[in-house]
Amino acid sequence: MVEGGARIIASFFAERSATGKTVIDSLILTVAPIFVGVGGVGYGGGHNTSNFEHLRTDKVGNDAVIVMVTRNK
Repeated sequence: MVEGGARIIASFFAERSATGKTVIDSLILTVAPIFVGVGGVGYGGGHNTSNFEHLRTDKVGNDAVIVMVTRNK
């Protein structure tokens, strides 16, 4: 489990194993209704998530929890 902000999460997207595969087996993202940009929080985008399969999305309070797993383990 990794809990962190944009820099920590981006470092895991960039990391590859010795075989060249991603080191991420699954993703569980919690998206909260927070302002992004001027006056809000920033984030780094542009991560390729095409090798992940969406399993489910649940609403928990005001947050969305998104569960994804890698397509090729």
